[in-house]
Amino acid sequence: MKIDRSLWERALVIYNKAEEDNIKLGRVKLKELLGVSERIAGDILFALENRDVISKLENINVYDKQTVLVFGDVHIPFQDDLAVQTMFDYVETEHINPNTIVILGDLLDFYKVSKFVKNPKKKSVGEEIRLARQFLVDLRNKFSDSEIIYKEGNHSCITFDTEVLTIDGWKQANKINKNDKVAQFDMNTGIISFVNPIKISKYNVDKYVEVKTNQGFEKVTLNHSLIIDKQRKKVEDLMKGKPFTQIQQYYAGYLDDKYRKTIDLSDDWLKLLTWTIMDGTWVISSDKKMRVQFHLSKERKIKVLRELLDGMNIPYTFRKANFSGGNILQPYYITIYGGYARKIVNTLNREKQFPEEWIFGLNRHQLKVILDTIKITDGNEHYNHINWSSVSKHNIEVLQLACIYNDIPFKFVKKEKIGGFRTKKRFIYSASIYDKGLFGSRAKFNIVNREIGVVAITTPLQTLITRVD
Repeated sequence: MKIDRSLWERALVIYNKAEEDNIKLGRVKLKELLGVSERIAGDILFALENRDVISKLENINVYDKQTVLVFGDVHIPFQDDLAVQTMFDYVETEHINPNTIVILGDLLDFYKVSKFVKNPKKKSVGEEIRLARQFLVDLRNKFSDSEIIYKEGNHSCITFDTEVLTIDGWKQANKINKNDKVAQFDMNTGIISFVNPIKISKYNVDKYVEVKTNQGFEKVTLNHSLIIDKQRKKVEDLMKGKPFTQIQQYYAGYLDDKYRKTIDLSDDWLKLLTWTIMDGTWVISSDKKMRVQFHLSKERKIKVLRELLDGMNIPYTFRKANFSGGNILQPYYITIYGGYARKIVNTLNREKQFPEEWIFGLNRHQLKVILDTIKITDGNEHYNHINWSSVSKHNIEVLQLACIYNDIPFKFVKKEKIGGFRTKKRFIYSASIYDKGLFGSRAKFNIVNREIGVVAITTPLQTLITRVD
């Protein structure tokens, strides 16, 4: 189909505006806005959704009177011969001589290695490959002067138990559907946005690769591509050379501004709220009668908190606590009453945890203020990162997401609780936050020879943000 340039430019403006407004644009709506038939609107929509692929094919200039024949999903040997022949007949009847032919992928079906029920009467993998080769030979004979570009299939996959980042948080890969808004990032700018998957494919493989660095852990197929030095490189090729470093791979990004919210709190208030979440308790007697209390024994922490409250002109009481529990250091109570206590409690939505709205609200400066406060309260600074342990997975995950959206590497592991926390919870979550950046530990590869379910999730930028364990 030939698209008039002015029509394409109008469609592009409409499509980009819909993306900015986070609106799903369908062909019926596009038909109304452009005043074209639904079939043409559908073709234009497909071109818009896949323009990133077309733009990366070298030597193709759609405005330079070139003709490009594009097709995909032939699935040899189960191709629809009538559909394939109809395509070729149309090209011949219309006297179309394409300069370039683009095969978008899934040329073969690979029935024998799919997850579906096997039928021994079906053709072997070797026979499928032979038939696909014959198809390509016939294609070359039919279009001897055309450049033929074969885009590899999109079945580079992650394991079912991998979690994928969505606009609503983490979701297990095998539960992702086309209604989910999954996170993708531009590997050149680092900008993170959310889109519906273009395609989702699930199947089984008989082996996969664990890719480990100090910062990350991934479970992927051998043909899965990682972003190394801003280039896509297959795992099986990476395993043949010198292992990459996590600095080469890691592309923490910045959330697209259109998703940002505003947290209208001063640095001092962010510090005080973090102190409350980490080391404070509160008592709510009524909507008006509340108090926030800190039970501290280390002089360093007492000094920092009192200086913060004095600087904010917040009145408080300071008194010795009853000596108990065999604590070597004498504990003290710092207590806030009245309106300031109510502001603290209500700003935190009456939950002694980081509010979920902070995920999209904290900018990098505000996040650094919180992280610097965690160093003083529940965490500590170790070499090039912050160590922080918490029994609250909620708090860990809110800050992990805020860090992802502000270019700060953050990982955590789940551990059996041994001691140190006065709680009945069985597990703690130990985080490492690389607020000063990563260092260059090298990747390690481990091939696991066992059958496992995998899923390929395709986005317009062909990137995902994932985590395992």
